[in-house]
Amino acid sequence: MLFLFTGFLQAQDFKQLMKEMRKEYEQSRALQVVMEIKVYDSAQLSLPYYQQTVDVRRDGNNYWYQVEENEMLLNEKYLVMVDKQSRQISYSNRSLQAEKELQKNFQFNLDSLLTQYETPRYLGKAGDAEHYLVKEKGPIEEIHFHIIPQGHILKKIEYKYREGQYVSIVFLMFDRHPLFKADTFSETRYVVKVNNKMVPSRFFKQYEIHYQ
Repeated sequence: MLFLFTGFLQAQDFKQLMKEMRKEYEQSRALQVVMEIKVYDSAQLSLPYYQQTVDVRRDGNNYWYQVEENEMLLNEKYLVMVDKQSRQISYSNRSLQAEKELQKNFQFNLDSLLTQYETPRYLGKAGDAEHYLVKEKGPIEEIHFHIIPQGHILKKIEYKYREGQYVSIVFLMFDRHPLFKADTFSETRYVVKVNNKMVPSRFFKQYEIHYQ
């Protein structure tokens, strides 16, 4: 009985932690999240068949992403998309539609991670983090959360699918008070205007530029 009562209290702690993390995320002006995502055919496999690192930065209404060979920037003037594999840069003037699409993508990624789950179960300590389990009824059977209570730090999330697939998301950084460089959200990292014409910056000299 004591174990069940303790587990109930820990589950309530989980809900409060998720609530606090979401609140702090929504109220923060600046944010940087770096995630390492690995996908496995099975939770028993040691090597993933897919792996990528995602870097997301926000400062007010300025956004910047890096996913594998792609970068995307939305600042006060431009939307810039960089495909390093094809060595192309696309840019357009900032528009309400572009802003909505990028913010929607940003919100979806982080909001989905901070969803208020209803049936958490406490599984104990996992290193410096608290380990919680949420059972699902859809294609995802289990979601495991590893949270460091001090500072409300999300350390790791694991998804176990009913068909055997396993996804691990490790948060290498979840900083709600980041210090960005002066040019983090500047389009001049990618394109500059010379004689009233946009040309690649010195970092992307061999790239093609397309205005959309």
